Amino acid sequence: MGLGRAENYQVVLAMRQLASTKMVLKMRFFGKFFGIKSNYYVFETTSKSVSLEEAAKLPSYGVEAIPKENGIGPNGHTYWVCSRPGAEFYRLPDVTPLQIKTARQIKKFLTGDLKAEVSAFPVFPGLEENYLRAQIARISATTELAIKGFYKVAEAEEGGAGGGNLEKSEEYAPLGFAELKTLENWVHKNQYLNLQGRTALYVPEKKEEEGEEGGGEEKEEKPPSPEETEVIPERLTSVDTDAELMEGWKQWSFITSSTHKNLKHQVIGLRSILWPGAFTVVTPTGFSNVYIGWGRKLRHYVPPLPPPVMKEFEGLGPERRDLPPIPKPPEPVNVEGEGEEAPPAE
Repeated sequence: MGLGRAENYQVVLAMRQLASTKMVLKMRFFGKFFGIKSNYYVFETTSKSVSLEEAAKLPSYGVEAIPKENGIGPNGHTYWVCSRPGAEFYRLPDVTPLQIKTARQIKKFLTGDLKAEVSAFPVFPGLEENYLRAQIARISATTELAIKGFYKVAEAEEGGAGGGNLEKSEEYAPLGFAELKTLENWVHKNQYLNLQGRTALYVPEKKEEEGEEGGGEEKEEKPPSPEETEVIPERLTSVDTDAELMEGWKQWSFITSSTHKNLKHQVIGLRSILWPGAFTVVTPTGFSNVYIGWGRKLRHYVPPLPPPVMKEFEGLGPERRDLPPIPKPPEPVNVEGEGEEAPPAE
């Protein structure tokens, strides 16, 4: 996929280093992001609950109208990055819905500096560490796949806890090589991100307005917003139902370790066309997802239009085509001092 044997060995050592220094329950190598000055090695972990003191140290950029999801959806895992295997690890902050929505509207190369400003329009609410975290959330939600039947959605326990999580199905039977080469037998592992940048729709509470006694006219109901009418596919949906990039072009293509069909130990996987660099490969124990790329989506970039020009001040009247009147010349003023009169105006 782009990592040599020596670099793979260095990644394994880096994972051991991270596990020995941080409170990590589970870990996997998410992938490698290329940058202009340096690269990012990203590791996905399932950590123990973060204390309030540690959470307060994470940077935040203002208060958003739509709150972020804590511990689920795009923030269901913790991500650590380093510039090279063996270097110091840095924990990426949680991603917010506004950062995901803004990242969808811009297209940038990563510089390799987490504290670099993201110069783009519309203005991105954060630094490059936040932009990298938003791209990780988008890639993870779109390109992480699983073999059909490998997982099942867990039922909610008493009290509503645990519902919606994935667990390995006991009825799963490994599929053959021919069956794995069909898109119907591959499903999306993670939940989709909606237009709000969340996995669950957020509807703010409506404040009751005080009405006049005696009743008044009923207010017209506003039409539902695109966020409210959006239809989100269910979890573990087949990738064969993904929208085509163009007529006859699927979002996924199959890859094999060899072109010889009769090879005994054949390795098969899927490659994302929408996110170049995202791969899913079948292993003896299941499958593995990895991303190695520039963190850019394969879409034509259409810059958004600038906002309309604001008026100079409130109450500005309509534009006029006639010229303004010529101002009158100033009146002569007596010169103070010696009592002499001012000279007449020429």
